Amino acid sequence: MKKTLMTLTALLSMGVAMNAANILRVSVRTVMRPNQTLKMELDHYGEKVYDVDSLVVSGTLTAKDFPEMSKLCQIGALKGIDLSGCTVEDRSIPVYAFLPRMVNGDGEYKSRLEYISLPSNIDSIGERAFSTTSLKSIEISRGVEKIGNGIFEGCDQLQNVVVRQLRPTDKLGYELNSLPEGATVSIPTGTAALYKAADGWKGVRNLKESDTAFRIHSVHVGEGGLQSAWDDACGRADSLVLTGHLADADFKSLKSHIMNGRVTGLNLEGCTVEGNMIPSSVFQRVKNIWYVTLPDGIDSIGVRAFRFSGLRQIVLPASVKSLDVEAFARCTEMTGDIRIPEGMRKMAHDCFFGCYKVKNIYVPSTLDSVSESTLNISLPGEGKPVCDLYVNRMTPPTFYLYDSDGEVLYGGPLAYDGQAEWALSGWKLYVPVGAKKNFENAQYWCDIPEIIETPELTGGVTAVKPIHAVDDKGLTEVYTLGGRLVSKGRDLPRGLAKGLYVVKTDGKTQKMLINE
Repeated sequence: MKKTLMTLTALLSMGVAMNAANILRVSVRTVMRPNQTLKMELDHYGEKVYDVDSLVVSGTLTAKDFPEMSKLCQIGALKGIDLSGCTVEDRSIPVYAFLPRMVNGDGEYKSRLEYISLPSNIDSIGERAFSTTSLKSIEISRGVEKIGNGIFEGCDQLQNVVVRQLRPTDKLGYELNSLPEGATVSIPTGTAALYKAADGWKGVRNLKESDTAFRIHSVHVGEGGLQSAWDDACGRADSLVLTGHLADADFKSLKSHIMNGRVTGLNLEGCTVEGNMIPSSVFQRVKNIWYVTLPDGIDSIGVRAFRFSGLRQIVLPASVKSLDVEAFARCTEMTGDIRIPEGMRKMAHDCFFGCYKVKNIYVPSTLDSVSESTLNISLPGEGKPVCDLYVNRMTPPTFYLYDSDGEVLYGGPLAYDGQAEWALSGWKLYVPVGAKKNFENAQYWCDIPEIIETPELTGGVTAVKPIHAVDDKGLTEVYTLGGRLVSKGRDLPRGLAKGLYVVKTDGKTQKMLINE
């Protein structure tokens, strides 16, 4: 079917408008038609396909589909291609993807391709992918990290490049150094300092920040659910802010849309969630979900909720009380610290297994027992932990392993197949002041080679020993964690050694950290 519209809606995301555009929309390799190739879809239109100047593709592409698009750009009228609603099977734009290989009607090796919007899920662009085309405008997806040589070689009409990356890739910068005179490179607002400091970008001219290079879109989920609230603007957004109530069906819809769009950030802060639980497997294998802000009020994260996702970091709300089996397992891009909130009661096995880029794990005072291998974070194929463990307890949590009948087989904090010494050899364990001996004398915990006391940890409620009440009003009493009185007076004393103290004033008791 051929449509004539006043604007090229397929390319609105690039800020491009054309008159009388012939737009063809096709969908390939969907759930309902997993074997449908782009060629098979285009064959339905016969010779009319050569009159199409704008192509909008959804579904899943393979490397074999790109020659079909390149062909239409050479011997047909195709100028604009929108792939933003696609996924690519190997996450890559192939080498020579649109490089002219056929002689057109004028007897030249020339491609009419002028505008293209790339899939959000790709992480690489192959060598000379757009070389010697008539390219005028292109968007570089946020997740692209690998750039082949000469991707824009001979693109002497290229005038508008939108780079959606929040951090510069030097190789892309080098490829953009030779843009034609007057060409503009747009980057997300607030990133100019990073780009100008990057080696590869120092020769890029006309670099400018643009709000359109990173789009945030807000959606309210009402009675009709997320499906009825979803619109084209959602599909063009980099980050979605959702409000309203989310049921399980809304999460399923959300997963589908994110996998087929360009959304990498999701803010659920203004939402309520059915059952106060992030459903099981809701974002499992969703590689283009990078950042999620979870709503306060949820109390649990379901089985494999984020397993194998592209999650870069996670902040758990204070309301979360349990993490189920493999909730964040194999999130290999997750970095920074993992802070388990105070109040957490249950962590099932392998919650963070395979998150080997994590720096530190903080365990709260309320977590008195966890399943074996809960905190086992290892390098692929090595099984050795690569981060430090902070346990905010005066006494060690109990770790255990269940068999299929629910019987405890053996204990141990990180024991793997019973090999406690091997599993614990790489850990540094930090505990509150005064807690080291408790961990050194505990089975399995004593296998950790380095146990270090730090005032950074308060020890939680277990750190404060009972203090007998006094009748003196207005006096301030300072105790060690062991209950020894070190000061009593009208004001806090000067010259206290660094460490954690218990301070009592007018019948109120609180902890105080002296770090100077």
